[in-house]
Amino acid sequence: MLELWVVEWRLLNLSSVSLKKINSPTLCFFIGLVVWQFGQMLNLSSFDSIYAVTGIIEKVLEIFGLTLIVFSQFMVGKLCFFKNKVIVTFIILFYFIFNNGLLAKDMTIVTICLILFCTNGIDLDKVISNYFWIRIIYFSFIIFLSLVNVLPNVVTYRAEGSPRYNLGFFWTSFSAYSFFFCILYLIWTNKKISNFYLIIITFINQLFFELTNTKTAYFLSLLAIVVLLLQKKHNFKSKFLKKILFFSALILPSLFFFVSYYYAKNAFAYPSLNEIMTNRLYLGYEGLQKFGVKMYGQVYVETIANRSIIDNYFTIDSSLLRYIVHYGWISTIIFSALFTKLILFFVKKNQLNKSIVLILVLLSALTDPWLLALDFNVFILYFSRLFMAPSESAQMVKKI
Repeated sequence: MLELWVVEWRLLNLSSVSLKKINSPTLCFFIGLVVWQFGQMLNLSSFDSIYAVTGIIEKVLEIFGLTLIVFSQFMVGKLCFFKNKVIVTFIILFYFIFNNGLLAKDMTIVTICLILFCTNGIDLDKVISNYFWIRIIYFSFIIFLSLVNVLPNVVTYRAEGSPRYNLGFFWTSFSAYSFFFCILYLIWTNKKISNFYLIIITFINQLFFELTNTKTAYFLSLLAIVVLLLQKKHNFKSKFLKKILFFSALILPSLFFFVSYYYAKNAFAYPSLNEIMTNRLYLGYEGLQKFGVKMYGQVYVETIANRSIIDNYFTIDSSLLRYIVHYGWISTIIFSALFTKLILFFVKKNQLNKSIVLILVLLSALTDPWLLALDFNVFILYFSRLFMAPSESAQMVKKI
C-alpha cells in the first residue's frame, strides 16, 4: 500500500474555527474554480467587445476565484504526498514555474500549477461532474444571447465562401470545441447514453458543423460519439483493450509531439495535408522560423487583432507544437512523460474510459490550442493525482 506524507497546516487552528460547518473543502474549491473560470469564459465571449467594463470584471472574478481555491486548502488542513515523490513533486513544480512561467513569461502556467497544488484533499470527480453542467449552462446562455442579438453573432467566411457564425464567442471554433469536451465528459464519467440521446448528440454536432464550419472539432466529436457507443455496448473492461492502452500510453504522447514538430518543419512538402488542416502546417512552419526551438522556455507572441483575421495574422494552433516552441525541449520531455504516466495511472486502475479521454485530448492537441486551457480541458487537474492523494486516503497516511 502506498505510503503518504501528511504535512499539517499550522496557520489556522481548524478545531476552533468551524470552517467545515460552513461548507466542505471540495465545495469551496468548486465554487472558486467556477468563479475563476467565469472570468476566463467572459474572455472567450463577445462581452468585452461591447462592454468596456468586462475586462475589469474578468480580473476580479479570477482573483476572487483563486482566493477561494487557495482557501479550500486551509479547510482541508493537511497536505498528502506519496512518500517517495515529495522531492520530485517540488522539483517539477519549481521547473514549470521557473521555465514555463518566468522564462517564457506565461503566468497562465503559474496559475495552473497553483490550482493543481490546491487539488490536495479535493474530490475531483465531484468537481468535474458539477463543473460540466455549469459549463453547458454558460455556453448555452452565450449562444442564446447571440441568437436574440444581445451579443453579436459575427459571420466570417472561409476562402471557398463557407459562412462561419461565432455564436456569441470571439472565435467561431469555440462553441464546437466546447461541445467536444462535453462529450469527453460523458466518456470520462462512464455515462450509459441511450440511443435516443446519442442521436441528439450527433444531431447537435452536425448543427455546430453547419453553423461554424469547424472541421477538426466536428470529426473529433464524431470519434468521441463512436467511443460513447462502444462504451455503452462493451463498458471498456476488455483485457485486450487494457493492453492496447498500456502500449499506447508508452508511445502516443512523445509520438504526437514529434509528429506536430515534423510536419510543421516540413510543411511545404505536404500541401494537401496543410489544405485539409486549414493552413495550420504553414503557420506552424512560420512559428518555427520566427522563434525556433530552444532547450528552455522563451516568449511566444501571436498576432491577432480585433479578434478577427488580419493581414499579418499569426498563431500556432497546435497545442503540442506551441508547447515545444514556447517552453523548450526539456519541458516538453517532462510534460510528455507526465502525460504518459497519467494515462498509465488510469489504465492500472482499470479506468480505461479515462485513459481514452486523455488520448482524445492529446489527439485534439495536434491541431488545436486547448491542451493547457483549463477552462476547456479541466481533465488536466488529475495530474495532481500522480503526486498527491485525495483526502479519502486518510487511512493510508503517516504523519511526520
